[in-house]
Amino acid sequence: MFVKKMNIKLDIFQEQIIFPLSELATTYTNLDKNQPYYVVCQAGGRSGRACEFLEAQGFDVINVTGGMNEWQGKLLSKKFFSM
Repeated sequence: MFVKKMNIKLDIFQEQIIFPLSELATTYTNLDKNQPYYVVCQAGGRSGRACEFLEAQGFDVINVTGGMNEWQGKLLSKKFFSM
């Protein structure tokens, strides 16, 4: 799950969804509580806040340390992906 508005797809995850942090309080109900989520942003700050919020709602989340700044993999496409 990305909590930054972005228009790229990475090869890090099979399925990717985008929930900007500014919209998460109203969109999180679309998520499945029975599924764990890796949460990513540019540097880790927004994803950390998103993880705190989602954990309080009962979700199993993992903050991807370092965010996109630390990503060393390739980009799969420049297409916009969202849920």
